[in-house]
Amino acid sequence: MKNIEIKGKKVLINGSEGILYGGEFQYFRIPFSTWETAIKNLAEANLNFISFYIPWIWHEYEEGVFDFEGKTLPERNLKALFEIIEKHKINVMVRPGPYVYAEYQGFGVPEWIREKYPEILVLYEDGTKSHEVSVRTDIFLEYVEKWYKKVFEFLLPFFESNMIFGCQIDNESGLPQFGNAPFMSDMNPDTINKFRSYLKERFSEIKDYNDFCKSNIKDFSNVLPPIKLKATTLEFRVYAEFIEQYLYDYLVILKGFIDKIGIKTFFYLNDPYLCQWPHNSIKKSAIAPVGYDVYPKFTTSPNTHDLPFVISYISEYFTSIMKNGPTIGAEVGTGWFDPRVNVAPEATLQLSMNIIARNTNILSYYILQDCTETDGTHWIFKAPLDINGNTTPRYEYVKKIGDFIHKNSNIISKSSELYSSVAIAVYTFPSLDMVKANINFRNVVEESNKAMLRFNGASSMMGVLVESAYNPKVINLDSSSLEELKKLKVIIVFSLGYFDKETYKKLKDFVYSGGSLITIGYPVKEYEDGSIIENNVLYPAEQHLKDNMYEFGNASVVSSITYDMANYQLYRKQIKHKHSLNTIDMIQPMAESARYITKYGTWLNDEKGKKVWASRFVTTWKTRHGVYPLLRYNKDSVASYYVRYGHGKSIFIGTMLGIFYDSPCYYTEDISKRNSIIDFMTSILKESGVKPLYDKIQDIEVIFREEKNVLLTFIINRGNKKEIKLDHEFHLYDTFETLFFAKESIFDKEYFEKNNILKGTIDKDDVCVLSFYSFRL
Repeated sequence: MKNIEIKGKKVLINGSEGILYGGEFQYFRIPFSTWETAIKNLAEANLNFISFYIPWIWHEYEEGVFDFEGKTLPERNLKALFEIIEKHKINVMVRPGPYVYAEYQGFGVPEWIREKYPEILVLYEDGTKSHEVSVRTDIFLEYVEKWYKKVFEFLLPFFESNMIFGCQIDNESGLPQFGNAPFMSDMNPDTINKFRSYLKERFSEIKDYNDFCKSNIKDFSNVLPPIKLKATTLEFRVYAEFIEQYLYDYLVILKGFIDKIGIKTFFYLNDPYLCQWPHNSIKKSAIAPVGYDVYPKFTTSPNTHDLPFVISYISEYFTSIMKNGPTIGAEVGTGWFDPRVNVAPEATLQLSMNIIARNTNILSYYILQDCTETDGTHWIFKAPLDINGNTTPRYEYVKKIGDFIHKNSNIISKSSELYSSVAIAVYTFPSLDMVKANINFRNVVEESNKAMLRFNGASSMMGVLVESAYNPKVINLDSSSLEELKKLKVIIVFSLGYFDKETYKKLKDFVYSGGSLITIGYPVKEYEDGSIIENNVLYPAEQHLKDNMYEFGNASVVSSITYDMANYQLYRKQIKHKHSLNTIDMIQPMAESARYITKYGTWLNDEKGKKVWASRFVTTWKTRHGVYPLLRYNKDSVASYYVRYGHGKSIFIGTMLGIFYDSPCYYTEDISKRNSIIDFMTSILKESGVKPLYDKIQDIEVIFREEKNVLLTFIINRGNKKEIKLDHEFHLYDTFETLFFAKESIFDKEYFEKNNILKGTIDKDDVCVLSFYSFRL
């Protein structure tokens, strides 16, 4: 075992900066007889920690009856598991719930508590009860505290020995309740009372609430959560804010229980990578650092990834918002449990190496071993280890990455990533509008457009920029100060049409001081409270026509999704692991929507007659004095324009530019469409004074990390095997060493030493890492 400490953003392993490399071992659904073989194989892959849920439902199988030593079943022998792990000198992170989700029975919460106290369950507006718990009910919290006392009493010696160095507080809080509910409101009387108390604190007077929501309620005691098909957008926003606070307070209570027991360790939380409602990662980071869950492959397409640039984006985003904590890949998907989906081992290679290059210093795979439930049902994730604990083809990549981290984690941790002076800015407030319950078949495509802008826009633009040879920062507009923004030359934001007043002012001041703002999607015409922005200097153009949106592929999108969903409904009956359907049913519509929506679009023309591909929809605008066209839909209508304000420029683009970059279409779209977007964005960035970091190469992403006289260079190939020449400011360096390649890539050292240009062959889907250094420095 190692001495592991987390200090701020740094991970210290035996006193030196490093990277924690491990994953999830779900002992409770893995036969005891395979534990020893599995742990031995994981230690040989240079994993330095193992994490695991400790399901409440598994260990308190009857009220007040606990088993942590295998008296009832060998798979409950948590004590034996710690002994095996200690024997192989591996450290541990624990995840004791109360919710574990994990496609597991009860999502980890005992069935007996639901049966004994049905009043703790989420209540839908039609009077039916959910299977999930309203987590701030007193009865539920009383039993959680009892569970915590028992499980932490058992774990205490392992905390004291530093074998356990970290503990997760709950898991994906709010996802079981609201992730796949028929609509968002919880009509449990306890939740309603807490909602009313929240409103009194937020608004003080009922008049203030009515003014904000444009309602006519007599008293707070008459307010109910939003009703399906009847509530207004503003009522939904207020309730969505409440649920975020409700979950925050729940996590504070859980942390308080643990503190009262006296456990001292590193605590963390985790959220899905989309940061969809109700996961407000910035808000929760005040309790503990928040890690991300990322699974970039979940459709039947044959491509390496369904979300090829999420792997570049997600670590950067969480690094930017975790101001005082490490960047944690809390669940880095090794495979996927939908039997139809094939996740290639190369997907694990690219995902792992990319997030390591982009500052993730705790990488936890989900999962390490395929499972067998106690009823004999297999739960197959296509993991590095099979159901018997033996290695699979994915294990070979996991081991190669483990060897690389073991040898190089110190230099990677000490080095700093090199960025361009451009940022992709994420604005979290619109996630509140992604939970509307009044969506129907007629507007589902338009709502899908907005969801794509909100959830896929930033990661898609990441793809456009890295393939254009830029490395953007990813920032959050809510938490970034004006001083931080002014350090940048260009900010790119995807918009649904509104900002809060403070954010609008920050961006206005950024432009006035000389920055370039690029807004993609809907022009910002109002504030979040619905009031119109007067003297709108950033988005002054008027609509070309009353209905100024042109959409492409609607009939094809709807029919394709409907056809696939019908096929899926037939297929799902064959899925034997029924708990998996909770997640597959939730993911399936989103996955298929992205797969088809991103296929459709039209060609636009810039002012020089060059074509630029626009995705899904185009809005058109009038030009006038001071409004200059950039892209035209036709001769008389403008789809993109810019205005000058102060010393800077505001650029608006009325389409989902490049949205297919983070979808399966990335691998199949005509290369001319990709190149048209790259050329368009490159021209804007160069005009704003942002230079590429290197000469771009098709399908190649390059990430530089610098430490004193060493330049670490990560090269990711998303295409076929190819010859490359990489030209960068290599004149500072005399030679290089190849630190990592997983397949058959090779580079010419002699050519580099003569020409200061890296020349070589990089294999299909390979990742290579080179260390450049100088004898002169």
